[in-house]
Amino acid sequence: MNKPFLLPTLILVTLAALAISACGIQSTPAPGEPVSSSDSTSTPPAADWQPQPGDDRLTTGRVEITSTEILSLESFPPQFVVSIEGSKPTPCHQLRARVADPEPDEKSIRIEVYTVFDPDEICTQVIQDFNLNIPLGSYPAGQYTVQVNGAEIGQIVAP
Repeated sequence: MNKPFLLPTLILVTLAALAISACGIQSTPAPGEPVSSSDSTSTPPAADWQPQPGDDRLTTGRVEITSTEILSLESFPPQFVVSIEGSKPTPCHQLRARVADPEPDEKSIRIEVYTVFDPDEICTQVIQDFNLNIPLGSYPAGQYTVQVNGAEIGQIVAP
């Protein structure tokens, strides 16, 4: 091997090894040390389909609902999700949904799905499909009727 190339090659290999080892090692706490958590105690941000501040300054529009389904999650207590597919008039229409708490004597869960938009905004006039999953959570024992925009879509039974 040629000696003039040996020293630069050795330096280059050493620098590469140092660079690679510096990127890959992270320290972990010893078994007896306390572990910090990155969990936050703040409330999570609202889903983009939930009513937002400023919606009262926008115009309310309708949606076309093509299918609905009630899903029961495998949990205890049982939790429910309503899956809704449909379309909104334009991409500028922002999807919103509101879930009303059931009245104690009524046993009906009402979901209102609608859009909000700025009527002065110029927007492409093309129908846009949406798929929305609304978590209902869990309810006290009983049978509940689920309605979306006034139409009954099914019932859930909470044990």
